[in-house]
Amino acid sequence: MSSHLVHAMDNNHPSERVNCTVQFLDGDSKTFDINANDVGQALYNSVCNHFKVTETDYFGLKYTVLLSPEKKLSNVFECVPLSQHKKPNAITEHKFWLQLNKPMSSQIKRGNWKFEFALKFYPPDPTKLTETFTRSLVVLQIRTDLLDGRLPCSFGMLALLESYCVQAELGDYVRESRSKYEHNNIFLAKHEPKLLDQIAEFHKEHKGQTHHEAQMAFLDNVKKLALYGVDLHKARDLHKVPVNIGVNCNGITVYKDNFRIHRFVWPKILRFVYKQKHFCIKIRPKEKENPTWQNWKLDHFKLAKNLWRICSDQHTYFRYFSFL
Repeated sequence: MSSHLVHAMDNNHPSERVNCTVQFLDGDSKTFDINANDVGQALYNSVCNHFKVTETDYFGLKYTVLLSPEKKLSNVFECVPLSQHKKPNAITEHKFWLQLNKPMSSQIKRGNWKFEFALKFYPPDPTKLTETFTRSLVVLQIRTDLLDGRLPCSFGMLALLESYCVQAELGDYVRESRSKYEHNNIFLAKHEPKLLDQIAEFHKEHKGQTHHEAQMAFLDNVKKLALYGVDLHKARDLHKVPVNIGVNCNGITVYKDNFRIHRFVWPKILRFVYKQKHFCIKIRPKEKENPTWQNWKLDHFKLAKNLWRICSDQHTYFRYFSFL
């Protein structure tokens, strides 16, 4: 190979160093110096080594993607009155998982090298986790989900769950415990006083529980919530009715107006594909029946592709657990 060709190839793949800022589950952040052309695994390994994460398969790195509405091609001969012109929709933010086997430079736009370390695969039964640090990280992720509204639950259940957390962190309730709830705690500091009062009442009932027992009680209750570990994606069905497509290690669930209307477990799904904005799944038929397809439309082709990729990852995760 000539030296001119080698030089040209080097110019096509410059070794650009970038600072990647990663936010951890407890709110702390760390900056890592990474080659932009490295695969995502390079950054993920650095993050896990720094924070001493050993069970790395459960977690991943998220980054923010800004999507603008896709332009529709109109008939050049069609004349639309000015009064009927629609205002362009605002740019929307979405979280995508960093693909560990692909170069980061092909996934991240310049100047946007910010990531979140997060739980990607929720254990079906988190009480069976044996690694103490992994279990603590799962608790942090679930508390974040509760606080952000991604994991909805009742007022009483939220107070009960947080009461187990303060029992694990502070021990038995004493008169000074209530005043400590809002100090040095990124979760409790954002709750209303009424909820903190209810947390204190539940906290009093946990007298004698060890850190491990309180943490296990938290996980045992949270795994029973309907949307535990479910990743929701906004879509529309064939009748243009808004729905949410939920994905987890068990399969795909469709929600309408907060009610579950369809549930497809992984063994029932023969295939899932995306084409442009559409996401489709092929359902295994019953005896003497033909396979059927379910079809939904998302707002952007990148969202359809992202949903397809998440389903692929979760299905692989399901198969892994089924063979354990």
